[in-house]
Amino acid sequence: MGSWELLEESSEVAAVHAALFPNGEVVYYSGNTGQDIPAATRIWNPTTHEVREPPNAPETDIFCSGLAPLWDGRLFVVGGTTLYPTDTNPFIGSKAAYILEPEGGWQRVNDMTFGRWYPSAIMLADGRVLVVSGASDDGGITPRIEIYNQLTGWELLSEDADRLLPLYPRLHVLPNGEVACLGNGQDLIFFNPDTQTWRAIGDAGVTPHGDDDLAVLLGPAQSARILHTGGGAVDESGQELGVAAAQLIDLNDGNPAWRDIAPMANPRWFPNSALLPDGTLFVCGGGRGNNSDPVMEPEIFDPVTESWTTDVPMQVPRLYHSTALLLPDGRVWVAGTDSETRMEVYTPDYLLRGLRPVVTDAPASVAYGQGFSVSLLEPTDVSGVCFIRLSAVTHAFNMGQRHVALDFSQGDAQSLDITAPNDPNLAPPGHHMLFVLDGSGVPSIAPIIQLVYA
Repeated sequence: MGSWELLEESSEVAAVHAALFPNGEVVYYSGNTGQDIPAATRIWNPTTHEVREPPNAPETDIFCSGLAPLWDGRLFVVGGTTLYPTDTNPFIGSKAAYILEPEGGWQRVNDMTFGRWYPSAIMLADGRVLVVSGASDDGGITPRIEIYNQLTGWELLSEDADRLLPLYPRLHVLPNGEVACLGNGQDLIFFNPDTQTWRAIGDAGVTPHGDDDLAVLLGPAQSARILHTGGGAVDESGQELGVAAAQLIDLNDGNPAWRDIAPMANPRWFPNSALLPDGTLFVCGGGRGNNSDPVMEPEIFDPVTESWTTDVPMQVPRLYHSTALLLPDGRVWVAGTDSETRMEVYTPDYLLRGLRPVVTDAPASVAYGQGFSVSLLEPTDVSGVCFIRLSAVTHAFNMGQRHVALDFSQGDAQSLDITAPNDPNLAPPGHHMLFVLDGSGVPSIAPIIQLVYA
């Protein structure tokens, strides 16, 4: 069993959106989620426990925006809220886009063509960012798709690429280069960035139609397996209930199809997740009802046995507008929920099994397919090495995390020869945590390495 620590420091603002910077700090920002909590940005340092403000603030309201790590380590933020709902209008999305960095703060870049409230954004294999969905200028969801290139700016795709998707659809770049899209009521479909076309799986069955659900590309990403679970739905009596059911699909299969697997121990509406270095998936928070009856016990999903294990309960309820992400030391930071400023850190049981490997030397960057070496402080029997991409999470969807197993050999007990992924579809460019696991599955503290084109 793992353990929880309730941090002494306050988040100061509700952590509605959160991401991990390459320097190991966690950035998070809020919106108008409580009259006593400002709509502002904070940066938390896991080592010093300092909570600080960036040097400036965005010019527009970025509440309910999309966010994705860029290949250079900065955070890309799109959309937000131009107008809050009244008796006469719905939410109206913002066209604004920003780049955020730890020291330089917020920098506004060119606007999108369409306003987007609740958009999704994800890094493609070529380093561009795909942006879909979002409530637009008239309050309706826009079907138009835009792609951002750090070098050339925005591209509005032709109407032939239009797709009307739900708000915050869950996106995952697959090893074949397509982008899987599902969740929040959307059946699994695929977008091809090269041809700018969509396709569906013929006879794959139907994914659960819950709102605010989890749809996670499991580790390792090479397996191309997606887990779909949680969320909420309305039953026949009209009662809003969380979902515990889980389904799995293997997209490497010649005829991929959803199949039911063991459900979670608890239904979870608005759950969060974190891919862990040992290949398991941490799931926490959510409610048995719509933003109600919080589930305090996290669960760990094992993709090998396809089973769930319930762990020790956290102390703070985490419902709507909560966030969670993996830290470089292998722990999970958990925060957020409307009007909540307490933060917690979860320590998985793999850190309670004894001393961990210590990486003493690793490169700052590696190219695709490049061999590189790392040194270990003590002789270690290494059982596995992986990259985990930096997180960017909001509304139960982590737009950054990705677990990639790495090939390695151990020349001697204190050094490793590792091969970087050779395919950007498997590991998009950008920063990844490098975890080295010993024979007991205990991970090292991860150096953060940038994966680049040669």
